[in-house]
Amino acid sequence: MLTTALVFLCNLGVLGLLYGQLRDDALARLRDQVAAQANDLEAAWRDDGRAGLTRAIADMRASGDAALVVAAYDGARAPFAQVGTVPVRVEPARFAIAALGGRMDDQARDTGYEVRRVDRDMLILSGRLIDDRQQMQHALERALLWSALLSILLGGAGALVIVVYVSRRLRVIAAAVDRVSAGDIRQRAAIVSGGTDAFDGLAQRVNMMLDRIERLLDELRLMTDGFAHDLRSPLARLRAKVERAAEEADAPAAVAAMDAALLETDLLMRMLTTLLQIGRAEALADQGDLERIAPSSILEELADLYEPLAQDAGVALSVKADADVPPMPLNREMLSQALSNLIDNALRYGGTKIVLRLGVHETSDGRRIALAVEDNGPGIAPDQRSQALRRFGKLDSARSGPGAGLGLALVEAVARLHGGHLSLEDNGPGLAALIFLPMRQ
Repeated sequence: MLTTALVFLCNLGVLGLLYGQLRDDALARLRDQVAAQANDLEAAWRDDGRAGLTRAIADMRASGDAALVVAAYDGARAPFAQVGTVPVRVEPARFAIAALGGRMDDQARDTGYEVRRVDRDMLILSGRLIDDRQQMQHALERALLWSALLSILLGGAGALVIVVYVSRRLRVIAAAVDRVSAGDIRQRAAIVSGGTDAFDGLAQRVNMMLDRIERLLDELRLMTDGFAHDLRSPLARLRAKVERAAEEADAPAAVAAMDAALLETDLLMRMLTTLLQIGRAEALADQGDLERIAPSSILEELADLYEPLAQDAGVALSVKADADVPPMPLNREMLSQALSNLIDNALRYGGTKIVLRLGVHETSDGRRIALAVEDNGPGIAPDQRSQALRRFGKLDSARSGPGAGLGLALVEAVARLHGGHLSLEDNGPGLAALIFLPMRQ
């Protein structure tokens, strides 16, 4: 709309300037013609007086010029010779435009005229009808109307072209940002025109920001992984020493203290292992270690693995897989670990029934498969789900139990590795933890 308005105003300004210039030129020509006629009449008066003036006016009438308006007035101010409609009485006047004859209806025609005194008792009126000027005005008005319509059409077309171009360039940058948001931190915005326009400048600045973020994440990942690796060895040695001390201790209190120390050591080891797994999932953002696997086979393997544990806990474990889901690129180890975390949570908090479900869902991002672990336990309140997904985010109901709040964070990292995401939803009753993954062939 802004482009259309600017084009329209520019054309309107040009036409207005043209109209004013043509109008001034037409009036100048009309003034010159009226002055020339007055000069001829005055010359006739000088040469032969009233008779010469009368003959000159008669000759003008005989020329058949329909635009001619002339008259000669004697001392009584009544025209004794005339061509066209003229007033009964006049006074000397410079060039002016008016409807002569005193008529004010629609038939009155404007005349450009002047009244010149050629003698004490003699006035001559010289004028011309200005129909040509009116026709010019009408032509310009029509041109202005067509120009306005053309400006709207051209402005609309120009605005559409600009919107399409700007949208296309911004979509390129937005697509790169979306891929980075989905977990592929190595993505960069494309430089389309060699860095010569503002959009490429924006893309370059976005890429500089992403380069800085990637370096910071790499440094943080290296620091975290190094810290975790460095801690695993002393923790392993500490566990071995505590275990030997527990075997050699005789007092029941000492044995109990040693067993508690072993449990805490195991918890620290699991925390470090989970942190390393999360770092590995984030480091594999390029999805280079994926192999074509049927998702249903992973669910079947996990069901066989957890069936004895579920029976011991009095939980009914079942698999419901959609047969239409084809094999797709997956990281079997990481996805199995993520689903194992969800099953462990369901066994710990999920009631008496667990269903491992595989299906196809239509989402705003297209067709996606969903690997779900559903239970009939107490679930998680909607306002607490974002906290449950954070690293070390433990809910109040789970603070007294084992674990460090890293299980769901690992699941989320594995989902991002595959281009998907984790969603916690109501199961009515219970909780449904769904890993949504894009369908890839």
